[in-house]
Amino acid sequence: MLRGLVAATVGLALATGGAGAAFADIKGATKGKTVTADPKAKHPKSRDDRDTTTSFDIKFVTSSDVITEAAKAFPTYKFIFAGAATGPGSTFKPIASERFTVDAYTPWVVTSPDLKSPGGTVYNRGVTDQDAGGVNFLLSYLPTDGDPLKVNFLQAYTIDLNDKPFAKATMDNGTATGPYYNETGAAGTDKNDNATVPLVATLKDAAWLLDTPYICESGFSPTGLGCPATTPANDETITSYLDLFTTFIEADMPYTDPDTKVTTTYNVLFGGLTWGFKFTAVDVPEPGVWTLMLVGFFGVGWRLRRRGLVVA
Repeated sequence: MLRGLVAATVGLALATGGAGAAFADIKGATKGKTVTADPKAKHPKSRDDRDTTTSFDIKFVTSSDVITEAAKAFPTYKFIFAGAATGPGSTFKPIASERFTVDAYTPWVVTSPDLKSPGGTVYNRGVTDQDAGGVNFLLSYLPTDGDPLKVNFLQAYTIDLNDKPFAKATMDNGTATGPYYNETGAAGTDKNDNATVPLVATLKDAAWLLDTPYICESGFSPTGLGCPATTPANDETITSYLDLFTTFIEADMPYTDPDTKVTTTYNVLFGGLTWGFKFTAVDVPEPGVWTLMLVGFFGVGWRLRRRGLVVA
């Protein structure tokens, strides 16, 4: 979803979440990639930078500091991690990592590509020939016997802007009043594009989430489409942008306290993934500039040699 810049800072530990292993048995496109494009215009205009987007290797996790931090904004929800060492979470078993399939994980620069949902809707950020970059992401969850069927996607993110400390972890819920991505974000089941809360998966019909995060060197788009027009004033607004996500499967589950016999419904987090990308826009000196620099260095070296200050 489109997100504005968030405030406050937390430690770098928020970047990776809780315990997990890269790839594990996650299906699909789990390995990160790098794409880049050289400049084609003179500064200060659009496409005056070398644009690079690197997506990160996807990791399966059963707990997450990012989710825990972001969940503080929703105090009425009782989020717990399945498989926790103690407490109610210890009575629930995490899902296996192979329940997830990463159907698309495509980094891009300059021009945003289409991403089609399982239901056939085409999503595109509308960026054309700009200093910009992002990643297209499509994730599906297919349960098996014993796995939760009525589920939500709980997604949180944290941002590192222009190599400054990570911003506060924030729930990626768009305009929703609740915490779940699938309340207003692109989500559905099987070939159905209807985002509901919860999503009802079956042993044959997967629940899916689609996201297309991106950034422009000229700043954040107020509409979530395209880039702000490049001007001398905003040309260097964002030169480095790191966006890290943690995406969990959630299901509401009853738990009966063995001592009090009181039954409480918890928002159980059964397992998730970490993923994300880094975008950089780097000014590249024009050939004429390099030539002048080399001539200057040669001239300095020649003068020093003439004065006996450089030994060949």
